[in-house]
Amino acid sequence: MIYKKIAINMAIFSNVTEEAAQEFIDHRINIKKPLTQGAFDRAMATAVKCEKLGISATDAVLMVVDKGWQGVTYEYIAAEISRRMTAITQAVTTPRIQNQDGNRSTRDRTVLEDLTDRSWAN
Repeated sequence: MIYKKIAINMAIFSNVTEEAAQEFIDHRINIKKPLTQGAFDRAMATAVKCEKLGISATDAVLMVVDKGWQGVTYEYIAAEISRRMTAITQAVTTPRIQNQDGNRSTRDRTVLEDLTDRSWAN
């Protein structure tokens, strides 16, 4: 299939959805960096390599579009995945700050503590 003068057969063969390939082509045109067929094929091949990082080729292409990057770069995608994992780890392991009056947030209490809370009766 041809989309804006680019044959997207390589994308489909590389397990990149047709919609993601078309979005990538449109993104490149919008940032005034039109693609050649060879550049497109190399981008799709790099997207397949990103599957080693635990991300699908389609998700790698969509990450490039979402981040506004010019192309699919293995190192950039690896660094972005690392940043996201670090942020998730910090969010899970960082204790929440208690309110100034010493009460814990309902997110920090268990359901049993919330159900048996009698602090309101004081």
